[in-house]
Amino acid sequence: MDIQEGISYRMINQKDPYGSLTQLEVFFANNRRPVDFSKIVSPQTRVLVVGEKHTRELGKSTIIQHMGVFRELGFTHFGMEMLDGSRQVQLEQALLDNDISSILLCLHGYTTFSPNAAQLYIQLANTAFKTGMCVIAMHPKYRNQT
Repeated sequence: MDIQEGISYRMINQKDPYGSLTQLEVFFANNRRPVDFSKIVSPQTRVLVVGEKHTRELGKSTIIQHMGVFRELGFTHFGMEMLDGSRQVQLEQALLDNDISSILLCLHGYTTFSPNAAQLYIQLANTAFKTGMCVIAMHPKYRNQT
């Protein structure tokens, strides 16, 4: 097994820190107290990185639901790794025009990870934009792409 195969094997077989994402979804679905993001974001915080699993909808939905809170906490930019960085200008125009099909073109192959993936990623970008944030496309263009 070479190094790349070893990394892939570990990624596929690693355990979820919550035991399972289903348990985490149940936790949120049981109407627990709302998340108080001010507990983790201080006035000095400049960057908040939130990871999400591309194949699950929970992370995306939670961020969409709390986007206004992030804006109120002082965040002005929302970077999305799944948006093609070489299409920043097109993305900005598509958001201004509310042109869903053009936003979809900016997604970098992340439309098939779940039944609602494309819709949720578009909603993330639109929600951030509508709350007054600058949406940044962060997916790098690889050397072998044209």
